[in-house]
Amino acid sequence: MRTARIAALLVLFSACSDHTEATRIVDGKGVQEYVEAHRGKPLLINFWASWCVPCCEEMPDLISATRDFRAHGGQVVGIAMECMVADVTKEAGLVKARERAKQLGINFPVLVCSEPDIFALRELLGAEVGELPGTLVIDRAGVVVELHDGKATQEEFAKLCLHAQR
Repeated sequence: MRTARIAALLVLFSACSDHTEATRIVDGKGVQEYVEAHRGKPLLINFWASWCVPCCEEMPDLISATRDFRAHGGQVVGIAMECMVADVTKEAGLVKARERAKQLGINFPVLVCSEPDIFALRELLGAEVGELPGTLVIDRAGVVVELHDGKATQEEFAKLCLHAQR
């Protein structure tokens, strides 16, 4: 009985652990593949960067507003656009994103996009991804249903979660 309790606690703690270990470098195609792999689940994609002040300011609201959404099968992924800055290598971008994700308490997967131009993701994702921060809402069928440009509040993130679940 005690072993079962310990195992249950380990599962619980691993589910609540920091997901920054999941941080990895992907290109635009890798972002598209991530979206396709999560078809069937509502998905929020938050485009951010460690150097973007509004991006970092909205993270506590994103984390808080999506807690219930994620607990009920919704997916959130951060796409760190570190390579938009000149002379930032993929590896340096990965380090910066991991460090900032840890500082911010990000508890969902983060992909570091090696694509230096966020606008190049438009064609791949079929959405008018604009400036940072931005949040893309994808429904269970894999269809982009909404894009929120700019910094969002907790209430706005909660509404985006509802739109993803339709």
